[in-house]
Amino acid sequence: MPSDIVDVHTNGAEEVGYRDDGDEESDLMLNKVISRTADILIEPDKPRWKTLVNTVEILALVGQVVTNGISIAAVANATDFQISAIARLASWTYILALAVGRIASSPSRCPSLPKLWNHTASLYSLQWLFIVLPFRSILIHHPTSIVLPLFATDFSLSTILFLIALTTRKGEETILVQHEDGLTPPKDQFASLFSLASFSWMDTFIAMGYKKSLEIKDVWNLKPEGHATAVLANFRQYKKACTMAWNLLGYFSRDLFIQGLWAILAGLFTFLPTWLLKFILEYVENPDEVPVSAAWLYVILIFVCGAVMAVGDGQSLWLGRELSVKLRAIIVGELYAKALRRKAGAFVGSAHKDEDDTKDKLKGSKKAKSKDKDDGKPETERQANLGKIINLMAIDSFKVSEICAYLHFLWASVPSQFIVAVYFLSL
Repeated sequence: MPSDIVDVHTNGAEEVGYRDDGDEESDLMLNKVISRTADILIEPDKPRWKTLVNTVEILALVGQVVTNGISIAAVANATDFQISAIARLASWTYILALAVGRIASSPSRCPSLPKLWNHTASLYSLQWLFIVLPFRSILIHHPTSIVLPLFATDFSLSTILFLIALTTRKGEETILVQHEDGLTPPKDQFASLFSLASFSWMDTFIAMGYKKSLEIKDVWNLKPEGHATAVLANFRQYKKACTMAWNLLGYFSRDLFIQGLWAILAGLFTFLPTWLLKFILEYVENPDEVPVSAAWLYVILIFVCGAVMAVGDGQSLWLGRELSVKLRAIIVGELYAKALRRKAGAFVGSAHKDEDDTKDKLKGSKKAKSKDKDDGKPETERQANLGKIINLMAIDSFKVSEICAYLHFLWASVPSQFIVAVYFLSL
């Protein structure tokens, strides 16, 4: 077996206990016993072409520093261009230092490496956005200027870096992939930013479903932190001395915030295509007053707005469904733990009751006769309590989780759309 593959044998049973510190009967909490007869293979997976991609990235960054350095000398007579070139030179020098530090560092020595990758990827995106409109202006209004080749080089290198950030694995980190029970590991952990935004990491699964009927063995496995066991354990570590609703709201606050941001982003771009369509109609009505390049820009922006709106809606719905599944796992786990405590208490109470009934019957008292008439009542109550618990776990938990998956429409999406609509009406 290679040295970079870890084979984990877990024969027998492993007990994972959950304890509620705020409950005196926490010893009756849910204790899940996990029995594994199969081996678990944990294998590190490195990003493809990592060395080549890093080399291209560093060369592009060096090219940006050189290009902007030349731009400062080339536009010495134009103050505006020179200030812009100095700012871009400083920013690209900073990004180059970050990229060199990220590539030179090892994930084992630098646990914050994925965060550093997120920082550089964000800067690549911003730099590309900042160069698009200036390059368009130079291309249209100064076609013979000496600045055009420099801006074209800057735009090309920025596009390369932006595409690297979009198409490479998010975080550019080596992932420990867990192969368990013959299930395929989840593909989203290998996905890039573009793949996560477009859900293209699901293409192989959808193609499989198109070719044949899917079976349970074809469904991908969950990530270790996505299992109900891990979710419930994390929630119980977070749980505080307050109501269940506040505990759930605090535990999912980060997910709800990110989901709301995506919903607000999609809401802000809802009416922009209509606004851009107004400008296009104005160009069609009076083509002499509006340049052709501006009309094409409006057409491109309509596509961009639609893409941003689709990504925002898709991500908010995806996060909502993920939150819904986790929420249902927590509710069912807590109800099951509570049911175990109630059942144990019922057994103890019924044992004492049977002893008292036996003593009363031996004495032949009237009290025993009256209890004989109500023999069916405790059994009926126990059946009713059992039915309520099953109803809570099977139906009510599903309804609550489904409602919470779409709450972002109420508190994030609709208000943002309302504000944008009122703003456009006031123009």
